[in-house]
Amino acid sequence: MRDYENTAKALRCCRLTSARGCAECPYSVNNNEKCAHLLNDAADAIEELLAKVPTWISVEERLPKKDETVIVYYSWIGQSGTEYKEVSLATLDEMRYCGNKLLGWMPLPEAPKEVE
Repeated sequence: MRDYENTAKALRCCRLTSARGCAECPYSVNNNEKCAHLLNDAADAIEELLAKVPTWISVEERLPKKDETVIVYYSWIGQSGTEYKEVSLATLDEMRYCGNKLLGWMPLPEAPKEVE
């Protein structure tokens, strides 16, 4: 698993132009051999995290799976603006029949982990 915290800390240390920056950098151990990899590691971490970010999917592109609960982006009939609502596919179909304009949907984010 990627160490996002140390990568972020190393990037922050690099902005320091004094020796103090390298002394506090988690990448500076072992004679800076990891420093050469910092930018690539940071770019990889950003790409990894961006891949996990849910994005809106057009209802014209595809609908959610039958048993999937999603967040829907829609507009009400006769009202301007849009709202978000957590729904299942059955509710999504009901919303369409009621004349709401469905614009898109996205999967729900992961639930928070329980604290022990």
